[in-house]
Amino acid sequence: MMEVKILVKYTYKDKNYLNFNRLLLRVKTLEILHMNQADIIRLVGQYITFEEFNKNCSEINIDRNEWYRLLDGNTYRENKTQLKTRYLKDFDDDWESNRKLAFNIIKNEKTSD
Repeated sequence: MMEVKILVKYTYKDKNYLNFNRLLLRVKTLEILHMNQADIIRLVGQYITFEEFNKNCSEINIDRNEWYRLLDGNTYRENKTQLKTRYLKDFDDDWESNRKLAFNIIKNEKTSD
């Protein structure tokens, strides 16, 4: 009988990507101290909606039109969609790789009998 151990590389790649994003977000958070309101909106608007911003930061008075003009299409929904698509593609690639490995194991086990 053949013993097989399959390691999933998906978690390592995502873990490194997420750690990099956390570090980047921390650095950008420190830079906020030196940013004007428009720059702050361009940064946080990638991760929160206009409604969330207004609810949590009512002291910056901005209307919805100005919010979207400053973001220029780089909105929460757009970023979330792109990130989800990238994660799903990476997952699908890894899934197919593991399926091929599983079929190769079966094929090799058949030929070794």
